[in-house]
Amino acid sequence: MIDALARARNHFELFDLPVRFSLDRRLFESRYLELARATHPDFAPADQQAAAISLLARINEAYAVLGDDLSRAKYILQLAGLDSDRASPEAMARVFGLRERLSQAQSDDDSEGLEAVRHEAREWLSQIVQELGRRIDGGERTAGLAQLAGTAKYVARIMTS
Repeated sequence: MIDALARARNHFELFDLPVRFSLDRRLFESRYLELARATHPDFAPADQQAAAISLLARINEAYAVLGDDLSRAKYILQLAGLDSDRASPEAMARVFGLRERLSQAQSDDDSEGLEAVRHEAREWLSQIVQELGRRIDGGERTAGLAQLAGTAKYVARIMTS
């Protein structure tokens, strides 16, 4: 089994899942546990322990990527050869506005202002992720969609600032 899993070309193949944004969480969790057990070094034959350790690390990485909605969307776009590190100028203008408000609230020690900006960022991020999912599952793989994913990266940073 270790050899077959090692041949998987991407995270979706590794988990035997279709390349889709929508994810059956039960199936995903079940597959993860199955893969983690099957590749645990304590249960691997002695001649395959090193391969099992490497594969288990790959499985854990895939689990982290596929388990997070935004990371999964960006990964799907990456598989399609799209760069999701950039955002549109319009989106960046809105991000800069939020950052300005955040910075002002921080310097004023305004906890209500901070929470308001973070709340707005959370709402915007939620909308972006929903749109990414809808458009990805609709078969779209465009530069505009990659820009939307890039926007999400900048919005998420606001929430942790």
